[in-house]
Amino acid sequence: MIDKAIYHKPAKPADPNAEYLTVQETAYVMRCSVNTVRRRLRVLKRGGGPGRRLSVSRDDRKALHADAAKRRRTALAA
Repeated sequence: MIDKAIYHKPAKPADPNAEYLTVQETAYVMRCSVNTVRRRLRVLKRGGGPGRRLSVSRDDRKALHADAAKRRRTALAA
């Protein structure tokens, strides 16, 4: 049986500046959970459909970072 717990843990990437990273590597770089990365990708309409392996491009990571910064500013203003 395959241990699927590895899919829910952030993993250190070999090269954090690579063109494409997995969701787990992106979560490690952004210091958040894998579920948070998946949820934000879904909100931004980025990534594949159900059952597809997700790789996050450099542009998608920039969009995720901008979205997170916008959320922080909104939370601080409230």
